[in-house]
Amino acid sequence: MDLSKTVACAALLIVVVLAAGHALAQESLSDRQKQRVEEFTKACTIKSVMSDAEIEKCRIAHRQ
Repeated sequence: MDLSKTVACAALLIVVVLAAGHALAQESLSDRQKQRVEEFTKACTIKSVMSDAEIEKCRIAHRQ
């Protein structure tokens, strides 16, 4: 009986640790995503006339 309680507590602890790690990873991921969106917006501001270099920079930013 004690062994089953120990296993259940260990499983619960693992779930809590994994959930906390996932939440922390999501926060840092969202910061990276915000930075990528800002870089993409800077590189791909639509203009009436764009040079080939500006278009290529936009393509590269879009692929990343």
